[in-house]
Amino acid sequence: MNGKPALRYHATDFCISLLWYYGILIGLGIALFALGTYLAAYHGLGEVDVEIAAVSGITMFYLFVAGLNSYKADFFYLLQNGISRRTQFVTLLIVGAVLALLTGVIDLLLDELMLQALRSIGLGVIDMSDFVQPASAFPLLSKYIGVVFLNGSAFFVGLLITTVFYRLNTLGKILLPIGVFGLLVPALSFYDHYTKHLTNASRAIDTFVRSGILSYLLIYAVFLLIVTGLTWLLQRRAQIKSPVS
Repeated sequence: MNGKPALRYHATDFCISLLWYYGILIGLGIALFALGTYLAAYHGLGEVDVEIAAVSGITMFYLFVAGLNSYKADFFYLLQNGISRRTQFVTLLIVGAVLALLTGVIDLLLDELMLQALRSIGLGVIDMSDFVQPASAFPLLSKYIGVVFLNGSAFFVGLLITTVFYRLNTLGKILLPIGVFGLLVPALSFYDHYTKHLTNASRAIDTFVRSGILSYLLIYAVFLLIVTGLTWLLQRRAQIKSPVS
């Protein structure tokens, strides 16, 4: 299995995408800081309570969309160039893991810069890492692990969804969202309204996850194993559905 060409292809694609993403965020952050400084200096913020979402709460959406757009076109291109489905899948796992680890570092650095800059002019920051980190004697490590798994989960869930829709026919692509959001979600909500079984189970899992780093890693490792396992089962026999010139 020679995955170097596929890795180079993905690395180039995602490096360009990341540069654009963080470049836009940094530009918006500078503009926001300049606007806040101007308003504070000339008009005063008074009793206005403004809170801005930190970068770690936004990157997960970017990576989810990246996962949604990381399969079909690449699948066609790499198959044409002799890259097997297994190699494609393994390289996507590597790329997703590297993206999660890298964006975790960048997000925490930008969050700290944003926190110091915006607080200096009276603006608050909602830091998502505070809500996803497990209990630990090492807060920075705990925050990093939380952001890494948040970002990685977003990417791999996006990859699973795009793979599911790729394998479905036109009718299936219409019926699946209707079945999930029109039938399954209301049915589960109705069931939980009377039994509270789902609510109690989610609370128990959340308590266990937040109890420490090891329990956090265990639960998320099982979750990612299920998501990536389902993705591989769908990708291993995926066929090209349209002619590629």
